[in-house]
Amino acid sequence: MTAGPASSSAFRDLATGPTPGVTNLLLAILAGVLAAIGAAGWWVSGHPEEINSFFQKLRHDPRLLAFRDRHRAALEFLLRRLRPEGAAGVFLSAGLISLAASAIAFGGVLQDVVAHDELARFDSPILTFITSHRVGWLTTAMRAISLLGAGPVVALVVVGAGLAFRRLWHLWEPLLILAVAAGGAELLSLSVRAVVARPRPPVALMATVAHGYGFPSGQATRSILYGALAYLLGAKLPRWQARVRVWVAAAMVAFLVGASPVYLGWNWPTDALAGWALAASWLAIVVTTTTAIRRLRGASPGAEAGTPPSPAPLEVDSALSAPKRPRTDPRGLSEAQVRERIERGETNRTEERSSRSVGEILRANILTRFNAILGSLAVVIVLTGSLKDALFALVLVANTTIGIVQELRAKLTLDRLVVLAAPTARVVRGGEVKEVPVAAIVLDDVLELSAGDQIPVDGVVLESADLEVDESLLTGEAEPVLKAPGDVVLSGSFVVAGSSRIQATRVGDAAYARRLAAEGRRFAPPRSQLQAGIDRLLAYITWALVPTAVILFAGQLRAHIGLANAIRGSVAGVVGMVPEGLVLLSSTAMALSVVRLARQRVLIQELQAVEGLARVDVLCCDKTGTITDGSIKLDEVLPASESETYVREALGALVAAATSRNATLEAIAAACPPPE
Repeated sequence: MTAGPASSSAFRDLATGPTPGVTNLLLAILAGVLAAIGAAGWWVSGHPEEINSFFQKLRHDPRLLAFRDRHRAALEFLLRRLRPEGAAGVFLSAGLISLAASAIAFGGVLQDVVAHDELARFDSPILTFITSHRVGWLTTAMRAISLLGAGPVVALVVVGAGLAFRRLWHLWEPLLILAVAAGGAELLSLSVRAVVARPRPPVALMATVAHGYGFPSGQATRSILYGALAYLLGAKLPRWQARVRVWVAAAMVAFLVGASPVYLGWNWPTDALAGWALAASWLAIVVTTTTAIRRLRGASPGAEAGTPPSPAPLEVDSALSAPKRPRTDPRGLSEAQVRERIERGETNRTEERSSRSVGEILRANILTRFNAILGSLAVVIVLTGSLKDALFALVLVANTTIGIVQELRAKLTLDRLVVLAAPTARVVRGGEVKEVPVAAIVLDDVLELSAGDQIPVDGVVLESADLEVDESLLTGEAEPVLKAPGDVVLSGSFVVAGSSRIQATRVGDAAYARRLAAEGRRFAPPRSQLQAGIDRLLAYITWALVPTAVILFAGQLRAHIGLANAIRGSVAGVVGMVPEGLVLLSSTAMALSVVRLARQRVLIQELQAVEGLARVDVLCCDKTGTITDGSIKLDEVLPASESETYVREALGALVAAATSRNATLEAIAAACPPPE
């Protein structure tokens, strides 16, 4: 699959030597590309405010606002990914965008080469022009530059730079990153060359003879090394300008390394384009994966960019200043007013969940490092057409199924418990007192409260009969607070005495208790020591898999056993490095423990929590609502002087005369009936 031989005029030009004017044009083009890269990088490094301002203006574009309204759900998902406090955040999003762009570019070039269309049509004229106007000193320089993309030199740079970083930063991670970047790119390049099998340009166009297939260009693909170096160095530089300049220098080196074999006649121009696109795709994967792993471990590669400011803490004093709203009629809202507020979304409904969603459970059990390693190898085997060799993937299916089934069972149990214990409240609507679910309360509803009730919304007291409120859950103060008409009550507090009617002024996520819970909520999945050890082992194996696979694949190809057999042999070699039995055994043991605990009326939400429970020596529980039902009972009366019967009758009379009852009075009333 060649792009066509050089024309006879090209050979005459080669014989007669370069034309000075055209040679100067060739040098000007080369210098112009380098200058364009440098100028673009220099402008970006010096104008961060203008770039930020451009994107801020773009946010208010009417067309983008209309697009946002049409695709709000999808955009909210993307915005969640872009939050800097996320495990992957903007790094993952930028990496995926770069990967998609470079993959599309590689696919376009490959399509043109296979069909000998569009870009491929320019290969022969461009290469003929370049090779027929070479300059002696520039040819020597390009030969030297091409060595920066030679396999042995790349290997030496990987080892040398990795050891230097180890000495400077006391980390082996940079060496592993460089090895994975260079080794993975080489593996991809060898695979594509074997599949496409595109010959190099004619020998007559070469400055020195090169052999083998030319698509994609080996030098251009290996230029990924300099992008990886820029990533490692840039992460340590404190200033934005310095980081941009490092990346610009890497882009210039990558351009020269990829362009040198084209100048020397070893590759067609589209070979170099494909090599750069392939290198960019693999670099995006390496950088994105490394950054995500660092952030998940708590290390921030972009710490030099500054830590996002923490939100201002909630203050009880500010929450006690109720928003000014029109006073609701004491008879409450009408049905029409309730419907109007429901249509506006002014309800007490929130997204509070008792357990993880089905999607979160599936993601937690499917998107694991073990599944990524074993699944990738299984996909490669299936693509070669050998299904029987992919039976090792059954371990993946079994391990994933165990985790999903156990966690779904726990979720269903928790959801049923929440439905049975759904809280209610008494509201006044149309002059009648109705009992409705707490989620059905709307803004400006009039709520009726009595002793023992938990206040579900923020509100203003309209009527009070010696109302006393316990705000200890919010303020830490254990003393009850007396509330008069016009005072503010906060959601999450309890009525300990008296009765009242309040007007709801903040509902749903705007209520103080909801905001306080959202500020303090930080989901941290249980991490057992066993699981952490397995993950650490898999991380080391992941770094070792790529260079091992490259060595095995290269050896298989040199044995001339065919591409499919080479792939199967390489996968068979690296599958043995994955501890499948260890992972499956640990999941099975934890699943059996869940079953045994369930027989003891213990509900396990996540498999990893089993090991944590096994390491517990003392279990401390808050008694109310955990090991009791939250009610009290009068068990015995010990009179100081009078008879017990007299004391019980006196207590019963006092309770009967009380206008409202708290939990203590209810317990006394149950044990001490009033005298007849």
